[in-house]
Amino acid sequence: MSRIDPTAFQRVKEAVDISEVARHFGLEPDRRGWCCCPFHGEKTPSFHLYQQRYHCFGCDAHGDVMDLVAALLDVPLLEAAKEINEVFHLGIDLGAPADPVAVAMAEAERERKRQFQAWRKDALLVLTRRFRALWLMVKVGGALAVPGSIPDTYANALREIETIGYYLDLLTFEEDEALWEAMPAINGAVGRAKEEKCDVKKPEKGHGQAAG
Repeated sequence: MSRIDPTAFQRVKEAVDISEVARHFGLEPDRRGWCCCPFHGEKTPSFHLYQQRYHCFGCDAHGDVMDLVAALLDVPLLEAAKEINEVFHLGIDLGAPADPVAVAMAEAERERKRQFQAWRKDALLVLTRRFRALWLMVKVGGALAVPGSIPDTYANALREIETIGYYLDLLTFEEDEALWEAMPAINGAVGRAKEEKCDVKKPEKGHGQAAG
């Protein structure tokens, strides 16, 4: 049996807007792309459509427009592609046999993306934990600081929390390709966070902490 040309899937993805597809299948995103998640019950929208992808901050569902339709209809990706192709009158031939070279290249690209998403998920997890630890450190440091002075640990935490917040924004909202340039810096932050083991260290006495 001939395999489907994988490039046809890519043409389907590029031919539609994920917001329009989402609306056709019953979602109601606002102008910024937020709506209630269709995959778990919620009252406050945590499902975000952005740059031809989606991510739910409640249940961690994520993917592209093909993944979205497949999940909404509970069908394989091929059936999702056929549905999008038919509903939006794209006229793409999904039945054409694939070139073996194209198949191999597509499979290699899928593996690259799988590894990249695994890296992205790990980086998000580590940096989110570090961000929370730093937030607590800043909160404790601010409460214990003597008026007119800033403890070293408090000041350092403020600088680090700003940097990690920026990296978390990149990891959450940027497309895969846009992250390649930032990957070395993000890896550095992840490595430092793992070395710190996300521990919360209270400011030491003698560095702006009020005497007990």
